[in-house]
Amino acid sequence: MQLSFSGDCTVARAEEIRATLLEALHSGGSIEVDLREVTGIDLTFCQMLYALRLSCKAKGVQLTLPDNLPETLATQATFCGMPELAGLAHKDEAQETEDAR
Repeated sequence: MQLSFSGDCTVARAEEIRATLLEALHSGGSIEVDLREVTGIDLTFCQMLYALRLSCKAKGVQLTLPDNLPETLATQATFCGMPELAGLAHKDEAQETEDAR
């Protein structure tokens, strides 16, 4: 299931976003999140994506989160504890692999 969000994804839309994420989780198929049209995020949105990631992992559901947010949103995502949305998780994993050698 592809989930496309747009506009401000903040606490003001938390219930709507939560319902969308739960519906996708209960659909049983893989989930791909598209944030290309998002203009703003906050901690609430990041927490919901984090909870979705944990739930997908627990249920064995494949989740694809974007890692190419615009710089402003990437900074917000990193500040909120979701560096993988900013494309930083891949860099960290590469560094851990290099450090292990």
